[in-house]
Amino acid sequence: MFGGFVFMHLIKRGQVYYFNRWVVGRVLRFSLKTNDRYRAIAVSARVGKKVSRWELYLDYKEIKQRALQEAQKAHADWLTDHFNGVDLEVGNHDLPESPYDSEYEADSAAMGVVQERLTKGTLLPDEVEIALSDLLYYALKRQTLEGWNQPKNLLESMKGGSFRDVRTSDEPFNALVEDFIEGRRLKNPGTKASTHQEYVDHVNEFWLLMNKPALSAVDNDLADQYLKNIQQLPKHSNSAKYKGKSPLHLISMDLPQSDRLSGTSINNRISHLSSYCEWLIRQGKISSDPFSGMTVVLKDKQPYAPFSHEDIKRILSSKLYNHSHPKFITGNRRSNWWLILIAVFSGMRLAEITQLTVDDLREEDGVYFFSINREEGKTVKNKNAERAVPVHSFLLDLGLLEYASYLRKENIDMLLPNLLSDRKKPGDGSSRWFNEKYRSSEFPDFVVEKKVFHSFRKTFFTTCSNKDPSVSYRAVLQEVVGHENQKAKELGSSATYMGGFELPLKAKAVELFTFDGIDHVRDRLKGKANWRQLKLP
Repeated sequence: MFGGFVFMHLIKRGQVYYFNRWVVGRVLRFSLKTNDRYRAIAVSARVGKKVSRWELYLDYKEIKQRALQEAQKAHADWLTDHFNGVDLEVGNHDLPESPYDSEYEADSAAMGVVQERLTKGTLLPDEVEIALSDLLYYALKRQTLEGWNQPKNLLESMKGGSFRDVRTSDEPFNALVEDFIEGRRLKNPGTKASTHQEYVDHVNEFWLLMNKPALSAVDNDLADQYLKNIQQLPKHSNSAKYKGKSPLHLISMDLPQSDRLSGTSINNRISHLSSYCEWLIRQGKISSDPFSGMTVVLKDKQPYAPFSHEDIKRILSSKLYNHSHPKFITGNRRSNWWLILIAVFSGMRLAEITQLTVDDLREEDGVYFFSINREEGKTVKNKNAERAVPVHSFLLDLGLLEYASYLRKENIDMLLPNLLSDRKKPGDGSSRWFNEKYRSSEFPDFVVEKKVFHSFRKTFFTTCSNKDPSVSYRAVLQEVVGHENQKAKELGSSATYMGGFELPLKAKAVELFTFDGIDHVRDRLKGKANWRQLKLP
């Protein structure tokens, strides 16, 4: 009769039941004035429904605020590019031919697509913020261009004081950290207490290290100074030679590099401070996150890490692939369902996957393959990227051919329609969806571990290479993933298709990608968690 969520919002104090729920940055808790469990459940269900409606309205206000901040950042990046010599015209010699004569026209077309999806309500909740930020970004660009062309408009835009600084609080920077953590505990009940405590410790450490600043004093300059200071601190502050010394004293000691905090530890602190600042923005306490985009380059490490096979299994059992999730059917897209699976089992770049058309799924000599090409205005990274990528049997077992046939019957050209629009380059919208939304909500540990969408590509290549490390198969794999292949000549007569290796040989290389438990994952995704259950294309 009642959804499982109702029980999450009930607590019992003494003999009385209370409604208890995290709502827009605060805990809403009040007595239901009953000790009867079933009556408490019924009342909680009615209250929860009303709160959800109210919360949705308030969430949208926050979403618009965050979207504007993201749009302003993108607009600033665009201005930087422009004033460093990037031409406003779309049709230049370094870019593929565009159907639009100018960036202005291209943006107008993109705005039309976003507006249509917003007004028709075809966006999922986690896509709304990205779509709004795109719309606002295009609007800011248009306002800037019109201001340059019509100085009178530029003068008018400067009169309204559009960009208001909301940072007026003299509260200490760390004053609200416990409220922040309380929200994290309610939203992530399975997270270890030690993880929550790390956030508290790092916020307090910043506050003490930077001489106890108020909220209004924390800006980009202070964040930059903190980054310099934190690199001087020891990784074992409780060791005998450093214990009891103040942070300022430790900084003055000029510690040997081997004793200092690692890049990973520093980036972890920055990530925690950034999360806290994003929460403060939503509370209206500050206007921007000075730690956003700040990082320390890790020496001798890749900017991203591969997914482990356990990570892959976690991803393929998350809400997008979990039929038990309450929003599995109505809250997911078929395009996103296939997007991740194709990335896992092909090693293709995100931009290559998102540009695939139905006609790019082809067959030759009994081998189905994805054709990566420049047809119909598609772009590729380099000449090695134009290639044939055999379709893994896992994807065929899940009904990829049936899915493509369905799209043809619906007269849909793109293999993955209705992905988020791309702001700058192919795959940009899907990258933001996965890395900023899906990954952050479903796998926050991947953020710290630097595991991004591109990690699928590295996992595929590494797994296949480890299955057969011979020089010959490595050369075949290099061609499959579109790397420059210096050793193809070693197989001589095998290099026939598209100037490279035969499709059957490449198909064998693709099939090297497997992991323990793959049959169980296949059976589950062919069962109740299959793509046919999803309502949205």
